[in-house]
Amino acid sequence: MKKHTCMLAALAALTVSSLTLVSCSFFGAKVTDDTVKKYCAAWKNLKALGITKGEMPSGVNGLKLFEKAVKSAGFKGVLEFMGMQQKIGQAFIVVKAEKVMNNPKATVADFDKLLDDPTIPEATKRSIRDALKAGGSEKNLKYAKTAFDLLAKMVDKETLAVVRRNEAELTAVFSEK
Repeated sequence: MKKHTCMLAALAALTVSSLTLVSCSFFGAKVTDDTVKKYCAAWKNLKALGITKGEMPSGVNGLKLFEKAVKSAGFKGVLEFMGMQQKIGQAFIVVKAEKVMNNPKATVADFDKLLDDPTIPEATKRSIRDALKAGGSEKNLKYAKTAFDLLAKMVDKETLAVVRRNEAELTAVFSEK
């Protein structure tokens, strides 16, 4: 039970940090099924350039290649793509984590599987693992649930519905090397 509580506390820490990104978004475009298709195509283009973790390339030439990759997928430019990256990424994490968070019978193995999921960003996994090392308590379990519920409310329901419908495609694109 202690490991389970620690994992929930770690997820809560991730949730709180994610709230900052979600609440600061100035990108107004809605996430649609077509947007997700463009997003997946953009990621395939970026991976063909060797960009696999969402980092921005350095140098003028690298930035031009990045912009060309996202424009060829149908985005107007890097800013539009990054706005969708933020919205889709946050919703994807919620969709993945809610399967564990909302399951009253979730086991430590379920949380371990979440940490082994190649589609969850490494930085997120590191945060969770660091929190696990720090230990946890029943108080952290309640906090984790509250924080997760808050994050889930910050991601609009339409975006969550689109990401749920396209979860397999997003998982595939995030899993590809």
